[in-house]
Amino acid sequence: MTRTLPSVVLFLFAFSAFAQQYDFAPVGARWTYTSTSAMPGEFPHDLVVESEELFNGQLCRKITGAIGNGLPNPLYVYSRNDSVFFYSEVSENFELLYDFGAEPGETWTINGLFGPPFEDNITIEVQGSFQQPIGDTSVSVMAVTISPLLPFEWGLQIYKGIGNNLFHLPYVYQWLEPDKLVGLRCYSDGQNEFQFVPFDCDTSIIISSAEAPISAGSEISVFPNPATDRLMVLWDAPASHLLFTLYSPLGQVVRQQILSTGSNEVELANLAAGIYYWKATDETGRSRGGKIVKERN
Repeated sequence: MTRTLPSVVLFLFAFSAFAQQYDFAPVGARWTYTSTSAMPGEFPHDLVVESEELFNGQLCRKITGAIGNGLPNPLYVYSRNDSVFFYSEVSENFELLYDFGAEPGETWTINGLFGPPFEDNITIEVQGSFQQPIGDTSVSVMAVTISPLLPFEWGLQIYKGIGNNLFHLPYVYQWLEPDKLVGLRCYSDGQNEFQFVPFDCDTSIIISSAEAPISAGSEISVFPNPATDRLMVLWDAPASHLLFTLYSPLGQVVRQQILSTGSNEVELANLAAGIYYWKATDETGRSRGGKIVKERN
């Protein structure tokens, strides 16, 4: 028994090192995000795992391409079991970023995000999970809320083993234009390849702001906000149609209908009070999106 113990210990150590090394963001992994004109960089931009190296006592993956106020670039991360940790230049420590194993109702706190005058932490609460079809397969999606909501923007979904659906790390809200279509487009790591949007990863055609048309010569208005029993959607493109989709905080479709040019009503009376997200797609595939608050009737 005593002879086998060192071998078992060595095996467990090697297995632990292997699991830490390969369970998240292998070298060569790439995330493609849509950026906005309020940030430096091109549209879109890539986060790439350039290498693996020892950093502050941890075997880390070195990720380049993180942009935004106060975010470290390069970004050093390591994983252990279902948790991912990043090195914060604010706290000068490794901080928990993702807990892919968290269950509904559980929370975790991301510390060391930004220095004054902003908060340096946010708390993540898991609302639920579901499978999202992606091509011929599916990914596990964790629906979350964040607190405080401001001054951060981070999205409300986390793909297991991949990361957040808006940005890899929370951003300071003031640097975003909320009506821009921002977020994760594609991810690949040599074994897995996922495309989360119905267009090429490197296209910039769908990026639009509140002042930019959804397609040439058209404008869309969604009101009131907050709303109670119905939404009004005004669209002025002649002789055309619009696919209007309303999503719950869990990312599930709760309303979907084809709208015509002019004034359209979207029924909300049977929906629970809360935050919902809308996306409008025209016949060319270009989109606009936003969020609304549904109040009690």
